[in-house]
Amino acid sequence: MLSCRSFYIAYCSLLSALCLFE
Repeated sequence: MLSCRSFYIAYCSLLSALCLFE
């Protein structure tokens, strides 16, 4: 099970990647 922090960092990274592709 991922820790909340690891999940939060992965989620933010995903959002950042989506912003870069827009």
